[in-house]
Amino acid sequence: VVFDKTGTLTDARLTLDDSEFTADDLKTAAGLATASTHPLARALIAAYEEKHGSVTPLTGVIDHPGDGLSQGDMRLGRRGWAAKNQSGTPSGPELWLSRPDQPTVCFRFREQARSDATHVVASLTSSGMDIHMLSGDGAEAVARIAGETGITSAESSLRPDDKVRRINEITASGRRVLMVGDGLNDAPALATAYVSASPSSAADITRTAADIIYQGRRLAPLQQAMDVARRAQTLVRQNLGFALMYNAVAVPLAIAGFVTPLVAAVSMSASSIVVIVNALRLKD
Repeated sequence: VVFDKTGTLTDARLTLDDSEFTADDLKTAAGLATASTHPLARALIAAYEEKHGSVTPLTGVIDHPGDGLSQGDMRLGRRGWAAKNQSGTPSGPELWLSRPDQPTVCFRFREQARSDATHVVASLTSSGMDIHMLSGDGAEAVARIAGETGITSAESSLRPDDKVRRINEITASGRRVLMVGDGLNDAPALATAYVSASPSSAADITRTAADIIYQGRRLAPLQQAMDVARRAQTLVRQNLGFALMYNAVAVPLAIAGFVTPLVAAVSMSASSIVVIVNALRLKD
């Protein structure tokens, strides 16, 4: 199972830290952010609306998956794209705003793992699955969430094509990959994986790329879906086994002439009822 970090393993509702930015900086950033459904963009908008009211959307904004948003020479996004003159490694989720002839501004956010993320990861691990985290965020932030959730394989600073490459590498090793993500930049990886899942709060294109859409702010529905899939597979095998045994006994008897038409009709109906009743156990 491969997880994205922000908005998937972590709560989608992030909080903007009190960083060194002005009201005008926040207004511009929030205006750009209206063109995105990314959790960081939504957090920027929420922070502005809390203090200043409705956000005025900026027009002509272009979304660059894996990088950020731009309008003309303005950029809002990751450090290496929007603020190339800034060195260092991000300590947590952040967005940088760059404008012509103005200093770059950093917006830093606080995030926490979803309340049931540790339990779900532990449950999946105990069932024999390998758990990976692939994130575009910095190494420090990724390592912190990986430590909180018990994930031992975590990679940071990945672009969308890097995630696709890693999924292809895992698939090439003979494993079937379930990819779980919510961001626009996760869509290629979701489409590449053997099966994929996305929360209902994800971007439209992300939900379209996913095979499974789960609701709520917890990961429990994902675990429940996998449990149902396992039980369904078991019941299908049981029903196939019963059908094979029934035909192995009934067909030779019918050919030998020991089965009358009435007995054959009753037996066929009875076998169908047994299969249906067994399948209904999936609802328990």
